[in-house]
Amino acid sequence: MNILIIGYGKLARSLAVILREVGDQVWGVQREQKDAVDDARMIYADAASEEAYASIKAAVPNPDYIVVTASPGLRGGGDNNLTNMAKLIIEHYPDAPLLYTSSTYVYASGNSVDEEAALLDDKRAQHLLAIESIFAKREHSLILRLSAIVGAKRNYIREAMRKATQSYAVSGPLNRRFNFIHEDDAAEVIVELIKLGSTGLFNLSSNHKITALDYYQGISTEEGLKLEIVEKDTKQASKSINCDKIYTLLSERSWRNYLDA
Repeated sequence: MNILIIGYGKLARSLAVILREVGDQVWGVQREQKDAVDDARMIYADAASEEAYASIKAAVPNPDYIVVTASPGLRGGGDNNLTNMAKLIIEHYPDAPLLYTSSTYVYASGNSVDEEAALLDDKRAQHLLAIESIFAKREHSLILRLSAIVGAKRNYIREAMRKATQSYAVSGPLNRRFNFIHEDDAAEVIVELIKLGSTGLFNLSSNHKITALDYYQGISTEEGLKLEIVEKDTKQASKSINCDKIYTLLSERSWRNYLDA
């Protein structure tokens, strides 16, 4: 298969490695070159710009599948123009099956939050849902809502904790469920869903049940730090993501833990 990945970050690179191992051809789209890439044929262009599609379509005129892992810059208050990107992808590639990696952030608090659960009504969630809705309109689309991605390439938390002195402050209650998915599991699941031809909406989170305190204490211990983990505020939604739908579909899978390499 010829696979086009739009938004070539850490998850995309893990995905590309697996796709190539099973014999697929991979093209990646990234706004600008950040480092050397040898796991995909790269196209450096802004997929949120109409002008970019001359070069993208010249390289990949008829992809067998499109994976969109581009991440909206929602913490900065915008969406990186990804709503426009979504419209352009649909316009230029109206027939190719597509998977979009969204986020379980969109859900409101709850104890067993499945794909039909109540949604948040803040600006960040609205941006994500707007992008989802554009892709969901096409017949062969799959929306995969991911929990927090962890793994060896995800160093932001570790680096922040190394800079801390006596304590490390965490947003939200420390006893809340920490929903996560290991990056390698996420990449493998995406490949499995592509090969199965799955469509619709799925949540994706590990079946390992830990609290926020477990997670941050585990990182602190592994790094050899002696930090007190404290609550910064309690405003963050507390939710336990229900992934029964994907667990049933992929019943033979085992799931990595958050400290696995």
